[in-house]
Amino acid sequence: MLDRIASLFEAEESSEEGRAFDIGYEIFQRLIEAGLVADLYARLTVDDEVVTPHQTTLLKLVDSYLHGSQRAHEVALARRPGTDRGSLFDVLTEAFMALASYTQNAIKGALASGGSSPATNSEATASTGVEAQGTGPLQNLDLLLPKVCEALVLVTQCLTTVALRAEEAATARNAAASLTSEPVQASPMCILVAATASTGQGLVEGLVVDAFVPRITYGKLVKRPDAPPAQAPEWGRSDAFVEGAGGAGVLDDAKKAQVAQAFAHVKRDLVRLLGILASENRAVQDRVRESGGIPVVMNLCVVDDYNPYMREHAIFALRNLLHGNAENQAVVDSIKPVGRWDEERILREIGGM
Repeated sequence: MLDRIASLFEAEESSEEGRAFDIGYEIFQRLIEAGLVADLYARLTVDDEVVTPHQTTLLKLVDSYLHGSQRAHEVALARRPGTDRGSLFDVLTEAFMALASYTQNAIKGALASGGSSPATNSEATASTGVEAQGTGPLQNLDLLLPKVCEALVLVTQCLTTVALRAEEAATARNAAASLTSEPVQASPMCILVAATASTGQGLVEGLVVDAFVPRITYGKLVKRPDAPPAQAPEWGRSDAFVEGAGGAGVLDDAKKAQVAQAFAHVKRDLVRLLGILASENRAVQDRVRESGGIPVVMNLCVVDDYNPYMREHAIFALRNLLHGNAENQAVVDSIKPVGRWDEERILREIGGM
């Protein structure tokens, strides 16, 4: 059934295929509301695969349902009585940690094969404000990475939706000032802030996007290409540069498209979730500072034709990281401009500084 639904995603709503999709979606909507998706997601697992096509299709259906439901947080946090399986939110959190770890390791491996490391790129960007150049090309890009990133974006969007719905509901309850006592349930934000991977890395640290999706250039920094048409895949700002003279190291079109698709929404959605978790949360603010995340978020506060709304989410995240936190504000004050954007939107170093 998941295979059939996946083949009908683009069907015209008024067609027979469109009506078949609606029926399939309604079936899975009832499964979601019955609390069966957590178990179903686990049953679709395949050994030695971080995510399967069937799980990705299921995540698309869950994301669509949660986005359109005002009860998203209630459904996601509900646990089926008499079972050891956690809630849907627990499964989504575990999936995020697994997908995040896989993606980080794949990127580190690809960069290591090209003669560079994520740490080097992050340090160069944080210390100078100018993107590192001369980075070796990726040699062994994991072919599963685009699909893993697709699933990671879906999971991140699901977690974000549930967290926001829960906060909206909590605000409404406080405004009503109800005197009735209700059982206290851990909020989605508290669950996410406390989550850690098997490696010991916290979810918050995993959201520091420069370490997660480092700025990758394929050789020299050259003039930025024109923005693609609206229907084209969204390209990361620094992921589309190619080698200069001679064409050495130029990726073929298929691999460039694969890389672009893999990173299309990852940075935007991760910085969005980071901004939400940092809101009025001193512990998260401090953890981001200690992991070197403030300059990273600042570097995302730029207009990006290939990543719509990333700048807005990054500015929102930066505001929440700085609000009421003198130490974080001091980090921003200590950073001096060392470059400027020219007419071709290429970052140039400022001379004499």
